[in-house]
Amino acid sequence: MWHCRAGPASRSPGLRSLWGYPALTPQPPAGAVPQLCSPGSRPVLEAIAERKWVKLEQTTYVDPSGKTRIWETVKRTTKKEDSSADGVSVIPVLQRTLHYDCIVLVKQFRPPMGGYCLEFPAGLIEGNESPESAALRELEEETGYKGDVVECSPAVCLDPGLTNCTTHIVTVTINGDDACNTRPMQKPGESRTCTVFSFYLSHWRDRPRAQQYRILLNSLTSV
Repeated sequence: MWHCRAGPASRSPGLRSLWGYPALTPQPPAGAVPQLCSPGSRPVLEAIAERKWVKLEQTTYVDPSGKTRIWETVKRTTKKEDSSADGVSVIPVLQRTLHYDCIVLVKQFRPPMGGYCLEFPAGLIEGNESPESAALRELEEETGYKGDVVECSPAVCLDPGLTNCTTHIVTVTINGDDACNTRPMQKPGESRTCTVFSFYLSHWRDRPRAQQYRILLNSLTSV
C-alpha cells in the first residue's frame, strides 16, 4: 500500500486553492514490503465468485515477518486492461457572474448503504475514454452541466483494505453564464436518477462544522 504526503503547492494549485490543503502525492513505504506467494507453491489469486459487475478473489501472500496470509478482495469486472483507473470522481465548481462560486453535488439512492448519499458526480471510465473525457461525460449525465477540466489527479485508491478499485479526482469549472448551463438538463441512466444540489463554497467554509453536517443531513433526508 502506498503512503501519501503533502506535495509542493505548485504541483496542484487548483486543489490547493479549492480546499486549502496541499495536494497528496504517493510515496513508497519504508522497510519491508509483503511479497505475493510464488505460483508454484500456492495460488496467488483464486476466484471465489463472479457476477456482472464485481468478483470476489482470494489472495495468498507472505507478510514482512515471513508468515503466509490470505486476503479476500473485491474487484470490478469492468476495468479495461489499458485503463489507468476504474472510474472518475468530479469536483465541479459552478462559476457565475455576480454569484459566489458553488460546489455541485448529487444525491442518489445507494443500495449497499440502504439509503441516499450526497456525493460528487462520479462514474466508470468507458471504452477508450481518457479520465478527463469520462469526467465531463459523467458531469453532464448526472447534473446536466458542461464544464472544462482544470486538473486531473493520479489514480488514487478508494478502500484498499477491501478492493483494488481506483479513481481519478478531476476538478472541473462550469461557466454558469453559458447558454448551455443556464438550464442544465440531466441525462440519467436507466438504473439511477440524481438530484442536484449546489453549495456556496465561501459560505460552506465559514460555517462551524456542526452546521455543515446539518446542511448535508437535511439534503439527504429531503427526498
